[in-house]
Amino acid sequence: MFFAFVLFILVCWAGFKISTFAVQISNKCKLYQRDFDLCVDELKIAKSKYNQTFKNMYLILSGYANQEIRLNALVANKRDYSSVLFILERFPELKSDKAFMQTLDQVPGFEAELVEAKKKVSRTYREYQYYRSVLPQSLITRFLPDGSTEDSQLMHQESKDKDDEPEQNSIECENTNRNTRLMAEFSEHDQNYQDAQARKRYERHRAEWLGEEVVDEELKEENTQLQNRADNTAIEIMLPQTFSVPRNKFRHKIDLSNHRIPQEAIDLGWTLHKHIGKGVLDLDPSKLELFYAPRGNFYELVWLPFFLHKLKKGKIPILNDSVLDYLLDHPEIIPESWKTGRDDKLVTRIDFLGTEYRSPSGEIHVRGIMWNALTRKWESYGGKSISIQFPLAIYGKVGSLI
Repeated sequence: MFFAFVLFILVCWAGFKISTFAVQISNKCKLYQRDFDLCVDELKIAKSKYNQTFKNMYLILSGYANQEIRLNALVANKRDYSSVLFILERFPELKSDKAFMQTLDQVPGFEAELVEAKKKVSRTYREYQYYRSVLPQSLITRFLPDGSTEDSQLMHQESKDKDDEPEQNSIECENTNRNTRLMAEFSEHDQNYQDAQARKRYERHRAEWLGEEVVDEELKEENTQLQNRADNTAIEIMLPQTFSVPRNKFRHKIDLSNHRIPQEAIDLGWTLHKHIGKGVLDLDPSKLELFYAPRGNFYELVWLPFFLHKLKKGKIPILNDSVLDYLLDHPEIIPESWKTGRDDKLVTRIDFLGTEYRSPSGEIHVRGIMWNALTRKWESYGGKSISIQFPLAIYGKVGSLI
């Protein structure tokens, strides 16, 4: 009997060990599989970077990294083509490398990249001519090292190229002459047009930033597009030195009645149920506030009817989706306090009750914004109306409702 009991214990112990070992083997296999998948992903990323590097080098060796790209690197503070110019100046012999050229021919999508690069070079040169005619010389020299002038810098660069680089072959010389001739022709035929457009843009910017009325509807539309994508830093750079506008005087005008259903609502099958707001709001960011429900279940039961009554009568200055979309386009004016709320905790959502939507099932929904701590950006969302668990976006102060 004793031996049977001991044998039973040994069998149980062996079974436990075998099962534990099997689990360990399974976990190790999963780890190996995960590492293998990561290796495959890294290999794909490396291959993509490798192909992109060859595309950039081909642009250099094809003769497109010439004076236009140097002007682009000069004006844009060497953001786009700095690596391309670096390779061109230090490895001119790669153009005669047959193996290198054959490798380039195997890169997929290379022809489209080449066409886009040529368009970008042409567009960059036009922008350079425009800024050169509009902006003061003191602003342009900010992009040049040691405060040197543009012409002296270009002459210095050309002389340096002649001293450092070996003799270029006949194909490179032909490309340089062709591009120089095209640049001269473009400048001759386009200078008068650019001067007129530059003056027109200058007058439009001056009228808008100084608060004057802009009569031309075409200029109004173009200025609205510029304003939507301009931040305070860009405004300071674009302003001519003949006048200045303080940052806090920059005007945020919002057409409250101009509303379109966003694509995210269309995808969900929502239709517009109610949109409160009309006219143009001259938004003052200091008046953006959050409205909270009081704490306590019993107090909420007493407070909620008063809240709904005041909301129906229009006594609470709620904001609609026109303001929501404008804030997403200009996140710099959203108050920092909206990220944490009254408890110094991350606010999960902020409702905008001025615009309501109806879902296919008949439920009423509203849109709102929330701070994504991972991406460090404000994002929009859709949720059910009305929830007193989350704050409301309002414009101005609201006193006691009871």
